[in-house]
Parts: sequence; C-alpha cells; structure tokens
Amino acid sequence: MPAPDLLQRDFTAEVPNQKWCGDFKQADTDAGPVYLASVEDLFSRRMLGFATSDRYPPPRSSSPPRRTWPSPPEAATSRA
Repeated sequence: MPAPDLLQRDFTAEVPNQKWCGDFKQADTDAGPVYLASVEDLFSRRMLGFATSDRYPPPRSSSPPRRTWPSPPEAATSRA
C-alpha cells in the first residue's frame, strides 16, 4: 500500500522546519547493495540527517540517523 501524499506534490516551504522530505536509495557495489535513507528540509534544501545499511529492510532495532547537522544561522533566513 503506498504512503499517503500529505504534501500533495507541493515541495515548497515558506519557513524552515515546515516540511521535511525523506528519500531512500540503493547503490549496488562489488560487495553487495548499500541502502541510504536521508531527510531534507524543503525550505533550505539542506540534508538534516542520513543512515546507511547493508540490509533491506533494516532491522527494527536499527539506530537513529548516523549523521545529523545543526542548522546554520543563515538557514533560517536564506535558501542556500
């Protein structure tokens, strides 16, 4: 069952932290597939965090995103 389209395909945001978007990618390597999940703020277009795994789906006890970045002060007022 597909997830509901809560944004109704409108990927613009007027202020920071109003809308976030997630993405999931598979990269095939010589050692096997690697999976990347990421989250982006649609106002600043900055990546908020990501996680990687060599298993799909990841185990239920998977850790939170491995890397997150604090929002720089200019992210609140500009689109980088």
